Amino acid sequence: MMSIGFLLASAVLSEAGTCDLIPGADEVLKDRAVRWLIVGEQHGTTEAPKIFSDLACLAGTAGRKPVIAVELPVDATQTIRDFLSTADDRTARERLLSHEIWRGPIHDGRSSKGMLNLLERLRRLKRANIIADVIAFQPTNFASGEDYEKAMALNLERSSADGMLVLALVGNIHARLTRLQFSGRYYLPMAGHLPRRQTLSFNIGDNGGVQWACFADSSAKRGIKCGPREHGPARRQYNRGFAQNAGEGNPYSGYLNLGTQTTASEPAILK
Repeated sequence: MMSIGFLLASAVLSEAGTCDLIPGADEVLKDRAVRWLIVGEQHGTTEAPKIFSDLACLAGTAGRKPVIAVELPVDATQTIRDFLSTADDRTARERLLSHEIWRGPIHDGRSSKGMLNLLERLRRLKRANIIADVIAFQPTNFASGEDYEKAMALNLERSSADGMLVLALVGNIHARLTRLQFSGRYYLPMAGHLPRRQTLSFNIGDNGGVQWACFADSSAKRGIKCGPREHGPARRQYNRGFAQNAGEGNPYSGYLNLGTQTTASEPAILK
């Protein structure tokens, strides 16, 4: 005979959709001392936001019930929360798409259909009480360089109330735990400014493919061109799942491998 608890859990997952298995996720999620779990992506793919939504689902059903953080301007947080709490699907979507983040002028992948699909999946997870909240954490105070990275980290620290797990999706440079050189200067990216012993950061790995990206082009308007762009074949083909690095000093705690090639995710609103 099935228990009431089992039936309720089944109903919750039916509402939110199934959590697709990510090999190694149990090992990553079991350490309750970890408060910040960072996932670094190359913006503009369909697959990275999808596997991130699976990780959010797995974390919530494993009892962690995370706060989800996305790399969008902080002033989008209230719009996202309104989207999460609006009962009618059509109205919720219209309210979300009313924010200027979807309208450019430059679409670098964070305003993609993949990101929209992620937020819609998170809405279902929130309605099913699997995740605690969704926040945007990109600073809008025009800080630059390492000050910008520190501001991002501070926004994530503030979102971890009462020791809750924060699961963040961010560009993979910001997800580095160690210093890197850019334009002749060394600086520490966002993840390196979070409490080290309470932070894990994984770079998404793929088997080659295409992303929607923006890059310099002198012939284009504003000197920037956005569109599908190959990011090269993978050196090896990796199976889906987590691969952790041992020891200190690595730029990431390991990789979250997609197990597939990526496809470009065009802007949700393309003008």
